[in-house]
Amino acid sequence: MRKIFRYECRRLLWNKFFIGLAVVLLLYGALVLHAVTILGVSHTAPFSPWSFGDYLSRMLPLLWIGMLFFLTFYTSPKARRAAALTDAAPMPPSAGAVSSRAFLTLRRRSSQTTSASSAKT
Repeated sequence: MRKIFRYECRRLLWNKFFIGLAVVLLLYGALVLHAVTILGVSHTAPFSPWSFGDYLSRMLPLLWIGMLFFLTFYTSPKARRAAALTDAAPMPPSAGAVSSRAFLTLRRRSSQTTSASSAKT
């Protein structure tokens, strides 16, 4: 399973698109940081929550575009051929399943917090 995981990581992270996207994001992030965030936004102190929110609002569109392009790697013909191999790899059923005891414990805790919060109101 580790070989398959390493293969998938290498396939996604060591391609030209990822390296180019990382360079663009780093350069744009440094530009926004030096030109806007360090100076402060709307007469606030540098690195205030307002400045950080402005920094994130400028960076998130590029990050979302990059995420959309990464989703295309999962639907490419090469990814579909690799999916046949990863689906055929043996994996114990307990590796991805939650035990019934853990599920009941989580369910009990969530019902207790729900009843406690409704009792306060």
